[in-house]
Amino acid sequence: MAAYEIAGWIGALLLLVGFIWGIRIPGIRDRYAYLIINFTGAVGILINAAANGAYPVVVFNAVWAGY
Repeated sequence: MAAYEIAGWIGALLLLVGFIWGIRIPGIRDRYAYLIINFTGAVGILINAAANGAYPVVVFNAVWAGY
């Protein structure tokens, strides 16, 4: 498995964890751990999408990571 595929899977897992935390834990969106998980997840998916030429996903995750 290539490094960009691993980055994509880890990124997807982190975004899923962040999403679940955001729903289930009140006030989590104001904590740094939540922000770091979302940023790292978006960057992981961005790396995978760029390696696969999925540029709409690259743009979306660049905005998501920067937000």
